[in-house]
Parts: sequence; C-alpha cells; structure tokens
Amino acid sequence: MPPLAEPILEVRDLAVHFATPHGTLRAVDGVSLSLRRGETLGLVGESGCGKSTLGRAILRLVEPTAGSIRLAGTDVTGLGRAALRPLRRIAQMVFQDPFASLDPRWTIGRLLAEPLVIHGIGDRAGRAARVRDLLDRVGLPADAAARYPHELSGGQRQRVGIARALALDPRLIVLDEAVSALDVSVQAQVLNLLDDLQASLGLAYLFISHDLAVVDHVADRIAVMLGGRLVETGPRARITARPLHPYTQDLLDAVPGRRARLRDDGEGEAVPGGCPFAHRCPQASARCRAEVPMLRPVGGEVSLACHHVALAAAA
Repeated sequence: MPPLAEPILEVRDLAVHFATPHGTLRAVDGVSLSLRRGETLGLVGESGCGKSTLGRAILRLVEPTAGSIRLAGTDVTGLGRAALRPLRRIAQMVFQDPFASLDPRWTIGRLLAEPLVIHGIGDRAGRAARVRDLLDRVGLPADAAARYPHELSGGQRQRVGIARALALDPRLIVLDEAVSALDVSVQAQVLNLLDDLQASLGLAYLFISHDLAVVDHVADRIAVMLGGRLVETGPRARITARPLHPYTQDLLDAVPGRRARLRDDGEGEAVPGGCPFAHRCPQASARCRAEVPMLRPVGGEVSLACHHVALAAAA
C-alpha cells in the first residue's frame, strides 16, 4: 500500500534525559522523524544508543523531557493517562522478549482478549471470536487460546505478541528488537508474517534493531542512531549501498558476509558536547570533539550529522 500524505507519526526534537549519580544521561537527545501509513522505518544502532528508549517514549511508556510527539495528527506529548487511552488504539508495541511480556499465569486467549476488555470492546462471545481471528492472522491454531506461554516455542510466543499488538486495530506498531531473540529460520518466518500483515492492513512499522542486515530486509527508510542522536537517515537502498557516516559504514561492514571493520572503542569515551562518534572516527577533528554536528540534508533524501559532510558526500 503506498504511503498516505499525512504522517501517522511525527516526532520533533524529542529528548529523554535521566538523572544519575554521575550526572544527566541524555538517552535521547533531540530526535526528529516521521512515519507514514504502510511504511517501515528501520531504526538501527548498537546497544545503548537510545533506540529502545526512543521507541518507548513515542508510545509514552517513558516520559519525554522535551520535544513533541504527534500520533495521527494529535499531539500526545503532554496528555494524561485517561486522555492517552483512546490513542493506545492507534499505536502498539511488540517487545524483544515475548516470554517476559506475556503473563505466564494467563492463557493465550486471556492475554489476547485483555486489550479488548480494557477498552470495552465487544461482549464475551465477540471477544472470543476476535481471539480466534487474531490467532489465525498470525498463523497459530485456534486451540492455542487454551495454552499457556511456556507451552509455546519462542517463535510462537512472538506471534502471540504480534497478535496482541493487533487486537485494537492499530495503525502504527513499534517493534523493539522483535526478532533478535529468534533463530535465523524463525526470524525469516516472523519477518514474512510482518510483511504480510503490513500489506493487508496498511500498518506502519517503526522497526528497532541493532542488526543492519535485518533492517535492510524490512525497511523502506533507515535512521541510524548513536549516542541518543540520529547521525544518518535516508532511503534503505541508498543508505546500504552508499553509507556516508563513518558509523553507518562500520555497522554495514559488520554485517556477515561483508568485510568487518568495527573500530575498537579504545579507552576513550564520547566527549560531552561533541560528536558521539568522535572518539572512534578516523576523520575526527578538534571541532568534532567540541561541537555536536546537526542532522542536515545532503541530497537524495539523505540527511547526515557530520562536520565533514561535504567531504563525505563528495566521496
């Protein structure tokens, strides 16, 4: 389904900061992005870069420090719990570990019916029919409704997580490392399922992953995150064929089958106030260590946060 003109998600200058004994942790630090219906944005970066915090903040599971979040045209940034409830039907999340996110004391049928109960949708018979429909959509038999999470395989549990996310007919699903805990063959099955659901339901996906190979398989556009900031964004084919940021190049070269050259972190850490990649980048200058580069367009729908942008774009 081609994307509609109106974005389902608009994030502007979003920040999530946490107070720690060692000072302020800027987990997300001024991120802007948008996502349209029927589109997949792959958010990729190494562990600790802030991508999962960003996904949770978008759904208000983590409170933002600054910036704005619009879902289906509604600013949800400052809404209270009661006002947020109807908007939960627009956007849902699938977590990395389905076993941890599914109550082991409940049957699969009860787990899938719970969102319907919370939102007052249908009667008991109607909810039972909806549960059967959800199980069918994700490729599970109807009798799975009577089973418990521990009785299912990892791939089956993740299908339940996807079914639960679908229960309220959302338009946006945030998938946080949704296939990273699965073996390769099961990953492929779940990714194919997600593709089929998107095609039939017009869903938008924010697909969060540390694995650029997986993101390359599913995304229309890619946003690369490091140190709480986006450092490169653009169409998937453009980013994977000709990455401009040195960090994106490292991520791509770490994909199996390519020449691995992820640089050693060494003893240094990213200098506060500078580029988050300065302590690892061979092109880093004094300016890189002192001034954060802003994300700006460099052509071909690509945006880059690099003080050497002219050199990189011309390479």
